[in-house]
Amino acid sequence: MIRNIKRVLILYLVIILNISIYSQNDSTFLDAKLSIIADSTSRNVWIILKKNVNIYPSEFFSEFRNTLGLCVDDSMEIISESKDEKGIVHTRFQQYYKGTKIEDCILIIHSKDRRVDIINGIYAKNINININSAISEKVALLTALEHVNSKKYLWEDTLYERKLKKETQNPNATYYPKGEVLICLINDSLPILSDNLALAYKFVISSAIPFNKKEIYIDANNGNFIKERNLIFNCVVGAAITSYNGYQSINMDKWMNSNGIFCKKYRLFDDCRGKGIHTCCWFKPDYPESHYNCNLKCDEEEITDGNGYFAFSDTKSGASAHWAAEKAFDYFYNKHGLYSFDNTGHLIKIYVNNDSGGQEENAFWDGNDLTLNFGSGNAPQSGPFVSLDIVGHELTHGITQCFAGLNYSGESGALNESFSDIFGTMIEFYGQNGSGDFEMGEDVAQPGPLRRSLQNPSFYPTKLTPGSPDTYHCTFWYYGSEDNGGVHINSGVQNFWFYLLCVGGSGVNDISNYYCVEAIGKEKAAAIVYNNLRYYMTPTSDYFASRQYSIQAAINIFGENSNEVVQVTNAWYAVGVGNIYQGIVMINNHIVSGTEKIANFYEVNLQNLFVPKNTSLTVTSSTKIVIKPILNAINGSFFNAKIEFPCK
Repeated sequence: MIRNIKRVLILYLVIILNISIYSQNDSTFLDAKLSIIADSTSRNVWIILKKNVNIYPSEFFSEFRNTLGLCVDDSMEIISESKDEKGIVHTRFQQYYKGTKIEDCILIIHSKDRRVDIINGIYAKNINININSAISEKVALLTALEHVNSKKYLWEDTLYERKLKKETQNPNATYYPKGEVLICLINDSLPILSDNLALAYKFVISSAIPFNKKEIYIDANNGNFIKERNLIFNCVVGAAITSYNGYQSINMDKWMNSNGIFCKKYRLFDDCRGKGIHTCCWFKPDYPESHYNCNLKCDEEEITDGNGYFAFSDTKSGASAHWAAEKAFDYFYNKHGLYSFDNTGHLIKIYVNNDSGGQEENAFWDGNDLTLNFGSGNAPQSGPFVSLDIVGHELTHGITQCFAGLNYSGESGALNESFSDIFGTMIEFYGQNGSGDFEMGEDVAQPGPLRRSLQNPSFYPTKLTPGSPDTYHCTFWYYGSEDNGGVHINSGVQNFWFYLLCVGGSGVNDISNYYCVEAIGKEKAAAIVYNNLRYYMTPTSDYFASRQYSIQAAINIFGENSNEVVQVTNAWYAVGVGNIYQGIVMINNHIVSGTEKIANFYEVNLQNLFVPKNTSLTVTSSTKIVIKPILNAINGSFFNAKIEFPCK
């Protein structure tokens, strides 16, 4: 305990340490031309403008076209713009070549006070492609359908077509594929170079049997199949049944059938959040068993009850998913200011008991229909997939699709899954008033592949590996092609990074590096993750991109040289992505809240620090701690400054 200390206290000690900072480092600054405008800390897809470069975002691409390596046939068009809580404007640009979109080529300009500060993303240079199609859309579609080879398609199913017209309020709406002509990557894992680009027809093929939705790319010049991307974002984890959350209040509406007659009175429609949360039962007349767990006496899909108390077994799955979606909506709105998954209040449409195509033990976000879908489970191994963490996980896929567009394969797909695991976890804590854990699927599924652990990714086996990795490209990292390149496996790396950031930890990782991360807490960690996902990630972002962007997010929120930036950096080092933080920690005009710990291998500089009663601050440095006017520690507080190896 320290009473009202108001004097300069300088603690200085130099310790010679053999700190291993070996890591699997990110790519270096590659383009010499860009050094004209970018400072020396810039990297391949992370351009920080020099302080003497003053330019408006709207003028950037025209002014520096040659510097960026763009030609007269290239153009950049704004696709979205938003301002964060710190006043930073984030403007996303889509690249076009001779008026044709180059898919996945997204650049984001981050500007302060109308001045361009940072640019990140991917774009193509030196393009030489014939943009005139040699084959017709009809011929390309035949090739796409031959590749998919489904027994039945959604446009051949009258129920699906009728639902689509009803939901879109468009009598002409159809699942029948319409080709989009664009320039795409031939191989998503190779660089964006001219010989890896092709003019293509892109189709969304929606299959009924087997159930699936895919983007199919057909070469517009020779008619060959190029690639496919899955639009069904599988979770393959477990969830909690309603009884685990007990009695809960939910919103619903009083409902009439199509003849204007009251029927069962209440249904699971909440029109008080955004444009609504509508929870329905997956129903197909061809398969009577599809509605075995729903009360469907009034309509083909609405889940109803006579007195507004959904307490019976046939409505339990729907009521659980409905309540969880309400909590997920509230979390993103109250904590991050996000109004539904697209920030415009978009309708959240939910289907429970969607077991089509063997989806009983699964949940998925349908990226084409923009719906949440949950399987009924497979008792006794698992219950309905409608818990807080699973519903939150799937809704986050919608956010990722709307803002980051992360491809669902390889590292970008693993990050896609990880962001959903992270916010599924945060929504569980939120919906249970602070009670929760760092596991996915623990409430419904027995230990095994249906669970995932953020705290210990290697603990649960997957269907393809004995566990998930907690270190980049190390133990249990999956290099194969199944599971879209291991998206549900390799997500463990960022999951463990988030866990360390929340609760702290130290140890030696799989590449023999000692790490030390002091906790910054769940709320701060989630704010950084959200800022990264919302404002920086692009379709092809990988782990090193997520590291760079999350560090920038921490700078945006907490300031340069802040403790939060240090711990974000060191947590990435802990999972084998990048180096430890190697700068000074600067804490100025700070009021301690609760229990805080600051640890840095290098200097810590504290200025104008206030430690109120019943709070605690521990500062650790390997080399030097400087405390100067003023440190004010009130009676009943705790302050400790130590010169020692962090976390020892």
